[in-house]
Amino acid sequence: MSLNQTSESSAIRLWPGIGILSLVAIAMFVPRLVVPQTMVHFISMFAGPPLGLLLALIWWLFLAKVRGPMRWLVPAFVVLPAIGLALTLYKSTELAVVIFAVPFVLAIWVGWLTIRGRHDRRFSVSGCSLQS
Repeated sequence: MSLNQTSESSAIRLWPGIGILSLVAIAMFVPRLVVPQTMVHFISMFAGPPLGLLLALIWWLFLAKVRGPMRWLVPAFVVLPAIGLALTLYKSTELAVVIFAVPFVLAIWVGWLTIRGRHDRRFSVSGCSLQS
């Protein structure tokens, strides 16, 4: 198999990631429209992104059919910068990193994988340009 071909069994399973991203968006925005300024709105806005991140990590590590070092590097590239930002630059508002930055990073990560789709496996699995 050449680098430009991917078999059906080695393709990344993207639909759970898209579903998780959709659930995070629903948890953050729908309660604001349906039940604004209530406890449901408050809890869903603050609990949606961290739960979405946890579900996305479980999806990537165990359900996305990714093998090798990319299985562990991509979550590290998502979680470690968020922890670093929360502990350094945004020390007084670390929750803002979780609530606003994590959904943005998840959207970029899943969106990039979706756009790249069936191209070179090394290129699409990493979520960034590694091709020479």
